[in-house]
Amino acid sequence: MPDYTGKIVEFLESGVAKLGLVTRQSASKIQLTDQNGKQRSLSPKSICLVHTDVTASGQTVPSALVEEIEAATADVDPVLLWESIAHDIREYSLEALAEDYFGSASTSQRSAVFRVLLDDKLRFKMRGTHVTPRDPKQVSDQIHAARRREEKERVRATFETWVKQILALESHGDAELPEELSEIVDRVEAFLMRRISDEVETWLVGVGKGTDPREVAFRLLRCIGRVPADADPLLAIAGIQEGFAPEIEAASLALEPFTESSVRRDFSSVLSFSIDDEDTREIDDAISVEFRDSGLRVGVHIADVEEFVTKGDALDRTAYGRTSSVYLPSSTTTLFPQRLGCDLASLVAGELRPCLSFVAEFDRDFELVDSHVERGQLTVNKRLSYDQADQLISPNETDDSELSRALEALDQVTEKLLEGRRSRGALTLRRPELKIWLEEDRVHLKLFEGDSESRRIVSELMILANGMAARLAEERLVPVIFRAQDPPEGEIDLPGEYDPIAYEGVFRQLRRGRLSTSPQLHAGLGMSAYTQVTSPIRRFADLVMQRQLIASLAEIEVPYSQDELVKILGVAQNAEDEIRALERQANRQFTLLYLAQNPEHEAREAIVIRRLNDGYLVEVSPFHVRGKLSSPERFEPGDHVSVLIDSVNPERDVLVFRTE
Repeated sequence: MPDYTGKIVEFLESGVAKLGLVTRQSASKIQLTDQNGKQRSLSPKSICLVHTDVTASGQTVPSALVEEIEAATADVDPVLLWESIAHDIREYSLEALAEDYFGSASTSQRSAVFRVLLDDKLRFKMRGTHVTPRDPKQVSDQIHAARRREEKERVRATFETWVKQILALESHGDAELPEELSEIVDRVEAFLMRRISDEVETWLVGVGKGTDPREVAFRLLRCIGRVPADADPLLAIAGIQEGFAPEIEAASLALEPFTESSVRRDFSSVLSFSIDDEDTREIDDAISVEFRDSGLRVGVHIADVEEFVTKGDALDRTAYGRTSSVYLPSSTTTLFPQRLGCDLASLVAGELRPCLSFVAEFDRDFELVDSHVERGQLTVNKRLSYDQADQLISPNETDDSELSRALEALDQVTEKLLEGRRSRGALTLRRPELKIWLEEDRVHLKLFEGDSESRRIVSELMILANGMAARLAEERLVPVIFRAQDPPEGEIDLPGEYDPIAYEGVFRQLRRGRLSTSPQLHAGLGMSAYTQVTSPIRRFADLVMQRQLIASLAEIEVPYSQDELVKILGVAQNAEDEIRALERQANRQFTLLYLAQNPEHEAREAIVIRRLNDGYLVEVSPFHVRGKLSSPERFEPGDHVSVLIDSVNPERDVLVFRTE
């Protein structure tokens, strides 16, 4: 091993060349003082260069040497040096490169070349003091990539600055869009409208600083006029398109109305009616009732959308992408264009419509004795609201019309069906529901406490029809997706009336529902097999299941394989979960807006749900809305307490109460 004692050497530290004066040397270690006067201990293998032509004066590295190396380094052009050897790619010694570049090279000049090569990893590969030039094409590609990265970073910075300025101004459709950012904004629109995610999502996160990037995208697009000023922000932020593309509207307008078919059973001569909310326009189902000597024949007739939409056509693809109709207090977004979903396929009273009919026979004791499924056609006699149907069922009602008698009979039939399901373990948890709507920018609320007779009739008959669909699929080995739920753990004590604390306890015991390719128990409904086909105008998954049954009834090949069903239903389930979450979010937001628009100074009764870090979560009557109670008093879950609204902010989802 060479003796370095008293010599000035060059060594590497974290890839950087440094100078040092060796003061002592052993077989395995070198002691030196570096150029900053610090004592160091190194392995002899760390030495890269020895400045043999420099004599140290004293115990430090001469400052003149440092200056000499810095001056020589400034003279080295790495591009020129690389170009001089890039035509002959092989390994070169540092000494040879320095001599070629400077002519006769001193150790200071060799050090300068060494340092430049260390810094330029783009053009050179280093192995100790040996150098290999990189391939010109590789260097060119990397230079272009670096320039693209620099340009992208410049555009990102420009975009973020511009977006912050635009959002601060809160303009409404007239903000100017710089030409160089046009393509970026197109990607923002694709991210918001079509859920196409790329790096612009990260850029939006950077702009929003904690705000949902979809909300930032919506505000930006509204400011520059890419989103209408009156667009529903909840829908837009969720990526749900309110209207339909012109070609989809055109496809629906080109559809021909249904005409009488000889291959369908005609139920038009039988008393029939639909029961829906007053503002419902997509009427998926209707009921027919026929009094017979043996008892009662009930038909549950479901809109036959397959008559108008076939697998894979433009309307079908659009419905697949939408998954479900969306009902918000501020707007309704339908699965199909109005021409189809609210007219041609909808079971509108007075119009002949195609249907899939689930026919059930009940004896005089209202026990189910037989059932079958067939394709039908129907002219619904009358449209009823839930309130109208309840009035006809009421025991105080003196109306002895056929319609009233039919509803009273259905009331008894569905009570029997419900009792049967409960005997098989069904759980009927009915939380009070709010009907929320807007009228001249004012929020209106209507509370439905539990089940009315008419709502029970519709619910039980839909469950009956879906159960019949599952049995038909099971008997005929039709591939469908079944809905299943395992029994809860332990016994469940159902409260007689709605109690939020008791309900939370029940929900914690329930098993999560799941999809299955084979018929299995749905414990929550008390059904041995269950699928869903009763909302084909509103839910794409129901249309898919209905198509399978229709094909089986027609004795033709089913349109979907089991694998296709699993894929479709998996995507649909996730999308529907998101839509239902959006509807809950919207209902809460508009409930808070109602409270903000209608401030009250009277106390409300609240039930304490649980303790929070800085207060209590409470549910307040009569709207069963939850908020935070700030109070120094101590409460326990289930306590009833009188509260006043302290603050409410719908946009920030803030509802705070205080005690009287």
